[in-house]
Amino acid sequence: MDATVVDKISNQLLPQAAEVARAVNENYEEANVPVIQYAMLQFETATMAWFGRKLTTASPEAQLTFEELVSGWRAILEQEVPNRPLDSDRPFPYFEV
Repeated sequence: MDATVVDKISNQLLPQAAEVARAVNENYEEANVPVIQYAMLQFETATMAWFGRKLTTASPEAQLTFEELVSGWRAILEQEVPNRPLDSDRPFPYFEV
């Protein structure tokens, strides 16, 4: 992956993630809807496309530990990567229970 992209993700996106999640969840709480437990993000470097899925506390996947969720998604990605061009402008499947 391009070093500039890695740097931006590492130094701009990730440091803000917890604060953004807190702010979003405060709005969800005020609206009396389930808050976000996990967010699953995908970034496709050739087209610069972002794909995301939020898992709220109401979703079955939110009951998993982080390690279980990552392990399940990794298994799906390992099956999908050999069969899909990496410059595809569509997301890989997400892990679902």
